[in-house]
Amino acid sequence: MVKVEGDYTEINRISTGLYSVDAALSFQNKMGLPLRTIVEIYGHEHIGKSTFAYYLSGMMNPTGRILICDFEGLDVNYLPVATEPSGFDGTIEILRAVDNKGKMRSHESMLNEFTTRMLRDEDVSAGVIDSIGAILPTFEQASEIGEGFGAKRAVVVAQLARKGTHAVINKPTPSNIFIINHSHTVVSGGMGHQSAGGVVLKHLGAVRLYLYFSSRDHIKSGDEILAHAVAGNVEKLRYGGKGKTFKFMLIPGYGLRPNLTAIQDCVDLGLAERGAVVKIEDKSFGYISKLVEDDLEGRDEKFEPFFELLKKKRIEV
Repeated sequence: MVKVEGDYTEINRISTGLYSVDAALSFQNKMGLPLRTIVEIYGHEHIGKSTFAYYLSGMMNPTGRILICDFEGLDVNYLPVATEPSGFDGTIEILRAVDNKGKMRSHESMLNEFTTRMLRDEDVSAGVIDSIGAILPTFEQASEIGEGFGAKRAVVVAQLARKGTHAVINKPTPSNIFIINHSHTVVSGGMGHQSAGGVVLKHLGAVRLYLYFSSRDHIKSGDEILAHAVAGNVEKLRYGGKGKTFKFMLIPGYGLRPNLTAIQDCVDLGLAERGAVVKIEDKSFGYISKLVEDDLEGRDEKFEPFFELLKKKRIEV
């Protein structure tokens, strides 16, 4: 029997509470999100990147501390809404953009504090950086518009990736860093998409997820969209390969919805039917629009049969 000796940290996984996400991130029959990793989440605007990152951060530790380094501006009141569906009941801390003397801090200074505390503070279970494209290096901030300092951002992001990787691997308590990035279309050489920040982040980030709308799966009432279906591709999974897909449901202003996601997962697995009415075999669970209301009003018992079906699928895996 092969023996492995030496000083290393085992890579464990946690369940995200979302079946298709756990399955897409699985490896050797172990389902779930790898711990001690940098997770890059990217896609076009208003796709749910930040919401997804907040939700996953909340799953890391229900009573932990989430550290947010924000460069785009955020709605503070939305943070509890976005993390609540994950069962999070801890503390969300937004790094200060202004120092004790009232002076604006450089983005490099904020990132240094972020990576230092990710390593040092045991109660910090997750960190979110939002977003790479909004990082303004000091050289660029001091320059005139039109001067070429684009490469400076790649240098800063490369240092962030290296220090962030060191932090999550060596920290005594498991934690993840979620990095939000935007995508843009690449025309030359064929259609595709790309993200900002240079190649080091792509090399060192252990997980890279691309999000896009699955429009055919939106929940609608007439022309009104009640819930958006967001699909994702696993473009990189250091511990398990790549190429798998996943899906989750979200409602703007109300965050990611695990209950509605459970219904969609069952539909995608052929365990349920979803038209105007939702069914499991011959049993009807009512109109999908009514189930959206039940979800928002906290009637979780309505969704237990769907979670039971998914639980059986997990056991089979």
